[in-house]
Amino acid sequence: MLKKLNFSFEFFERNSVYPFYQSVYNRTNDSKLVNKSTENVGRYLNDICIVQYIPPYFELEVDKENSPFDLLKIYAIPGFRADLETFVNVEEFMKSQLKKGVIKTIKSRLRRLENCFDITYEMYCGSITKEKYNFLFDELELMINRRFSQRNEAHSALRKWTFYKENAYQLILDKRATFFLVSDGEKPIVIGLNFLYENIFDSAITSYDIDYAKFGLGNLAVLKKMEWCFNNGYSKFDMRWGDLAYKRMWCNTIEQYECHVLYNKKNIIKRVMANMVAVVIKFKIYLREKNILPIMPKIRSIFKKNTEKRSASSKSGASKIELVDLVENVPFKDHLVVDTSTDEYSFLRKIKYDFQYTNSEHSNTLNVYKILDRENSYIIAGKNKAQQIIYK
Repeated sequence: MLKKLNFSFEFFERNSVYPFYQSVYNRTNDSKLVNKSTENVGRYLNDICIVQYIPPYFELEVDKENSPFDLLKIYAIPGFRADLETFVNVEEFMKSQLKKGVIKTIKSRLRRLENCFDITYEMYCGSITKEKYNFLFDELELMINRRFSQRNEAHSALRKWTFYKENAYQLILDKRATFFLVSDGEKPIVIGLNFLYENIFDSAITSYDIDYAKFGLGNLAVLKKMEWCFNNGYSKFDMRWGDLAYKRMWCNTIEQYECHVLYNKKNIIKRVMANMVAVVIKFKIYLREKNILPIMPKIRSIFKKNTEKRSASSKSGASKIELVDLVENVPFKDHLVVDTSTDEYSFLRKIKYDFQYTNSEHSNTLNVYKILDRENSYIIAGKNKAQQIIYK
């Protein structure tokens, strides 16, 4: 029987090591973790285990003399990591890794965010109330659902969400995990669940409020988490697998994750089957490198494009938004002040935040009005500028 296992999930998120491994050697700091949970190794004897997502900075050791298992090693998918140990701080790292124009943009957006809102940064590590923990988990789930719904995709973490919520709390208390939080006042706008081991910061799950997208919150999250790593002695910032442009931008090390095929070495049939499985895995890796696999994302992409075309066609007569800059003073007393933090007017939030970004306007000096004598029309008014929103 084939059994697919995820080492990163087991090690970082379950705080456990599969029993057929004798030890985990951390190549980055020359330390070894001896596995004390090998007594259940017999439960895997009848299986061929495919252990995926083994980070390149770990070397997993099997006791070849006494273990009933042998393994085949395969270099699988690329992993992305920022090695920080040769740098003094995040500023020095950015100068080495990022282009000047990119650094300028990130810093500009950071200043703009802090000028427009009451921004705070927190990292929960070792202490968090259960009430705060549950609140952040629920908010993170909402952010992920909303962001990936916008992209017409599904986030893999949601399949294990119940497990995360039940287990990460103790890991945070034990300083094996952290919750990273960026808030606008009391409102979370970036939340990240991260895992820790020795000198490794595993940046696992991060999402943000897409209404603030103009401010580049994804890069801001990476910057602030790296800053925390420098201040707390973590020299490896692991962004895991998934070949995305922002990871290539931030990471100075790209190495292949290993995949292990383990089998009962005393069983000839299992040995033959394991080698066949390894051949199939290598062939799939070859097809992926040639951009033939995976097939399902390509099908989803085609389906998404066709859906968008049909949607655009069907909405050709639907409402459109017109933004008009107001150059004359408007008597705002004739209009109704509305609160965009409520569900009723939540559709105005992104437009409001975009206005703040463009005009560097703080929330405290801004009001949103509903024009009472004109249907579906609103005004965003700051200290010096105002804009009318018209839904047609």
